Amino acid sequence: MTLRRNWLIVAVILLGCTGVIRAPSEAHAVEAFTVGSFDTAIEVHRDSSLSVTETITVDFGANQRHGIFRTIPKKYAGRLGSTRTIKLRDVSVTDGTGGSRPFTTSGLNTLTIKIGDSDTLISGQQTYVIHYDVLGALNYFQDHDELYWNATGTEWDTQITAASSTVRLPQDTSPLQAAAYQGSAGSQEAAQATAAQPFQFASTRALSTGEGLTIVASWPKGITAPPTQWDKFLWFVQDNWPLALPIAFFLWLVPFLIRQGRDPHGRGTIVPEFAPSRELSLLEQAALRDERFQSRDLTALIISWAADDYITIHEPKRKHYELTKKKVLTDRPAAERTFFKKIFEDADEKGGVSLNEIKAGKLATAAAVLRRKTFQSLVSKQLVVKNPETVRSLYLVGGFALLGLGVWAWTAFGLIWGVAFAGTGVILSIAAPFMPRRTKAGVLAKEQLEGFELYLRTAERYQMEFAEKERLFERYLPYAIAFGVATIWAKAFGDIAKQAPSWYSGYYASHWSVVNFSNSLNSGMTHALTAAVTTASSGRSGFAGGGVGGGFGGGGGGSW
Repeated sequence: MTLRRNWLIVAVILLGCTGVIRAPSEAHAVEAFTVGSFDTAIEVHRDSSLSVTETITVDFGANQRHGIFRTIPKKYAGRLGSTRTIKLRDVSVTDGTGGSRPFTTSGLNTLTIKIGDSDTLISGQQTYVIHYDVLGALNYFQDHDELYWNATGTEWDTQITAASSTVRLPQDTSPLQAAAYQGSAGSQEAAQATAAQPFQFASTRALSTGEGLTIVASWPKGITAPPTQWDKFLWFVQDNWPLALPIAFFLWLVPFLIRQGRDPHGRGTIVPEFAPSRELSLLEQAALRDERFQSRDLTALIISWAADDYITIHEPKRKHYELTKKKVLTDRPAAERTFFKKIFEDADEKGGVSLNEIKAGKLATAAAVLRRKTFQSLVSKQLVVKNPETVRSLYLVGGFALLGLGVWAWTAFGLIWGVAFAGTGVILSIAAPFMPRRTKAGVLAKEQLEGFELYLRTAERYQMEFAEKERLFERYLPYAIAFGVATIWAKAFGDIAKQAPSWYSGYYASHWSVVNFSNSLNSGMTHALTAAVTTASSGRSGFAGGGVGGGFGGGGGGSW
């Protein structure tokens, strides 16, 4: 029970922070008071800050209450899904005659001013004068500056008999423009507006529950100083700080990647190696080289079986292969033997099987075991720190999880949070291929493999030696395929390999070209194997489509 209660408390706190638990004003269907008058006086200063004084007269009648609360949003949706925040500070509350009233403030995205004493009950008519200063609430356009302010808010669950507002500029100027809207959120019902110094605004009727007064005042450029680019940058960072998450993550990831994802230093010099490693199998060499297990590695494996006289390959028509078992595979790792048996599981009486007709996915399990065992062998031989595929998968899963969280955060908290999480997920996903790490011994072994690959890549230099080495082309062809240099290796034998290997028969036996033979065998067999191993805003002007609830300010209030 204690654990459940603790989780419940945490959930309530989180919901409250995210705004799922609504402001107190929404907890009352009908308030125990009415607002007789709601007057908002706004002083616009040259530095574009505002001094706002709200004089609210309420009547509790015979109801015994402690006071009222006033809610004012601080975060607003900006252009392109960004967030814009106004700064509210220096809050004070008096009773209309200069006497102070007790109050508390709270809230992250919405300022809640709770006025009254929990030990004192009041009734009848009361006056509350709320004063606060505002930064960042003006809109700046090419030909004018503007205040677009939701003077009363539309979240009052009671009637406001009369609403009015004045806006005073730091100096007289012209031309001025003014507009006012009254009613529920989105209403474009006109209220009274006078474009003079000071601006005068007033509702033309009583405002019912959920209705408010919104005002728009504009003046020529030069009266109020717009924020500097540095101010805008600081405000943007403050308002949209979640965007710093992917940047901070990237700055953390780079040194982490260097420490954890970067191989130790090896010899640093690659010299030709004229034979493959004897300590590692073909698949282990291919996996250590690029820390991956690819379909072409299986093609190389099958050709190595043919070169070692375990099978023959017949190509009755181009890129269609029939494998015939000559003898049982005995001197290879268990996983490789299992893969061999799986291929020939449905062989005919002569031991033959059509590679292209193997059912899709039939070899998937055996290939997966072979892949896993290959990497496990590299780990056991202390050539890699951990299974590279597991490492990459963990980071990719984390990246995709953050992408999914970004989609959810976009719908729950806005585009900025969505971009923050999704951007972090993209960075993590991009980093995934670089996170596997070889050991010092693994780096040295990889450099030896790169030396053999260098030999395969520069094979044309050694053509005279090839002529003296029997079956060199076919013995090293599996490694050339696994290392991705089969075409280069084959070209070196263009004038030397006059006929197909003894283990091959079919199409290229009569259309012989060592390069075409190598390329066709590599691409065609890899394609067949792949199928067999694969499972199945507030910056908008109030004069252009403005209405009640637009602009800054807003909120509402209630009693307690």
